[in-house]
Amino acid sequence: MIFAIDYRLAPEHPFPAALDDVWQAYCWIIYHGITRLGITPAKIILSGDSAGGNLAIGLVNLCILN
Repeated sequence: MIFAIDYRLAPEHPFPAALDDVWQAYCWIIYHGITRLGITPAKIILSGDSAGGNLAIGLVNLCILN
């Protein structure tokens, strides 16, 4: 299953708006993944290109810190 997360863009929505959007989407996937989607959280892979790659790394950092 692939999720393409749509996030708010700068300059209308400055940092950390996009990272917050990605974090909220990830939390939703983790919370509802097993029961509604049949997703095992340990099997999730993050990927992104350009700004999306930066957001993927930022999300990993948030996961480590939380």
